[in-house]
Amino acid sequence: MVHLSCEPALRAAVDAKLRGVKLHVESVLPHFLLDKTYAERDGMDGMKYVMSPPLRAPRISECSGLRLTRDWIDTVGTDHCPFDTAQKLLGAEAFTQIPNGIPALRIG
Repeated sequence: MVHLSCEPALRAAVDAKLRGVKLHVESVLPHFLLDKTYAERDGMDGMKYVMSPPLRAPRISECSGLRLTRDWIDTVGTDHCPFDTAQKLLGAEAFTQIPNGIPALRIG
């Protein structure tokens, strides 16, 4: 399972693993560090955080972090997909036109 980001999916994955299903679970760094309040900001401040799967409620990020410590999540990636301000503004008039992705690496 890639880009796991919500509690119901995590529960299903854990249940499957406990039943002996050979399953690898991957999540991405933004889901451990950010929550949906970033994407709910007005204007460009929120547009910067449009990604898939979307950022989740803070309690879900906490749940994922807890499971990571218990080895339920096998891999954490970056899914680095940056867009500059001009590119994100392509969706200024229509949410569905915002380029989907955020940077997950910081250089410098």
